[in-house]
Amino acid sequence: MEKELALIESFFNNELPEQQRQEFELKCSTDPAFAETVALYVKTKYGFKKLHRNQRKAEFEQLLQKHKPALVPHPTVRYWIAAVTVICIAILSWLYLKDPDLSKLADTYVDNNFMTLSTTMSADKATFKQAINLFNKGELAKAGAIFDSLSEYNNPEALKYAGIAYLRLTNYTLALEHFETLQQQNLQSNPGTFYKALTLLKRKQHNDLTEAKKLLEKVKKEKSEGWQEIEKWGL
Repeated sequence: MEKELALIESFFNNELPEQQRQEFELKCSTDPAFAETVALYVKTKYGFKKLHRNQRKAEFEQLLQKHKPALVPHPTVRYWIAAVTVICIAILSWLYLKDPDLSKLADTYVDNNFMTLSTTMSADKATFKQAINLFNKGELAKAGAIFDSLSEYNNPEALKYAGIAYLRLTNYTLALEHFETLQQQNLQSNPGTFYKALTLLKRKQHNDLTEAKKLLEKVKKEKSEGWQEIEKWGL
């Protein structure tokens, strides 16, 4: 049972070599019992996608044991089930089981949240409000410079806004520097790790995607700022 489940998981995680993938698909179309097992796995994975992997496995095994006695004996019906299962594998693996496009999700998040800054969230200092007004007018370089000068006075909010300004300017190097510094601040709610991940997803260089995924998993695990957004993304 465990070996069969491991094989099915490897298939859906794209971990099988091409020859084994072909053998797996052939088995789905020629072995009705195996096809039904795969069908149950697809149902479980789709219905409980956001649950922890071990919990999903346990649920799958329970479903499998429950349905084992109900295997359809008629060969024609079995063949039909197998054929439908193969089609389901192709469709569901593409539509429902693929990883979300994190770069597009990051673009959408930036567009929805970083186009303007709220003055109600800022300190009362006139200089801070001036920087926010410049940011909201699209004068991002000027705003970033002012936020930078304010961040020197142990102002995490100014540090965060400076990083956002440089992110908007696609100056990803400066944005990363600011968000990495923000990560080190001892704050009750710190978006530094989440914003660093967003920046890497926007930059799209070398191992940025891999590193961003690790950061997003860290945010979700620690339930730090941004974790609820990550859950919406289906990670």
